Amino acid sequence: MLNEIEFLLDGTDGSQFLIETGDDRWWDGQLHTAESVSFARGLKRRQKVRELYDEAIRQSAVVIITLGLIEAWWDEEKQLYLNETVPLALVQRHPDRFFFEVLSIEKVVTAIRWLIEQLRAINPAHNILLTVSPVPFRALIRRKGRDRRERI
Repeated sequence: MLNEIEFLLDGTDGSQFLIETGDDRWWDGQLHTAESVSFARGLKRRQKVRELYDEAIRQSAVVIITLGLIEAWWDEEKQLYLNETVPLALVQRHPDRFFFEVLSIEKVVTAIRWLIEQLRAINPAHNILLTVSPVPFRALIRRKGRDRRERI
C-alpha cells in the first residue's frame, strides 16, 4: 500500500515497478501475478491502479491497514520494496539485485507513520483502522535466527 500511495502522489508513469523478464516482457513487482506483459500493457495497468487508488482514497470514509509478516523483497536496482515474491528466474538472472529482508520494528513503524500522514494529507476525514493479520505462531518460529537481509 505504501508504494501505491507514493505512486499516486509522485506523478511518475509507474515504470519503476516494472521489471524486465525478457524481450518486451515485464513483471510488475506490485501486483500479485507471475504474468509478464508488454511494457505498454504494464504501464496501462499501472495507470489503472493509480486511478483506482486515487478514487478509493479520496472518496472513502475508512481506510483499513492490515499488517502481516514483516518480510519483504528489496530491489537494489530500483531502490524499493516489492509487494510480491520475486520469481526465481529473475533472482537467478540478477543474483545481486534482489534481497529478502526481515524488516526491523523501527522500519515498520516509520513506514506506517508515513503512510498515515500521506493518507491524511489526501483525505483528512479518513477514519483509519489498523489491524494485524493472524499469523500462525509456527511460521514465526521457523524464521527465528535468520539474518535481517539475505541473498536467496
